[in-house]
Amino acid sequence: MDNRLDENARMFVEVSNLRATDADLEKFVTLLIERLGSNITYPETSLIQIDSEGAINEVQFTVKNPDKFKTETVEGLLESLALVGWRIDSTFVR
Repeated sequence: MDNRLDENARMFVEVSNLRATDADLEKFVTLLIERLGSNITYPETSLIQIDSEGAINEVQFTVKNPDKFKTETVEGLLESLALVGWRIDSTFVR
């Protein structure tokens, strides 16, 4: 079995259930772009729900070169902003 990624492999990343204010969400996207730069598509944000505890958001982007990406980088950014409730899912796509 060959586990190497071919040159067309991309990784779709979704950060869901993210509780954040608009300002915190903007900071997170800015940090993503600064840290991961040209290796990702521009992150798309969606407001999923507003409840008594605040807004629940989703952030999605595609990693162009998955060999140079670690989900721990995204986790570190979320933790540095003290954001809570999030979940990261990633899937290889073509």
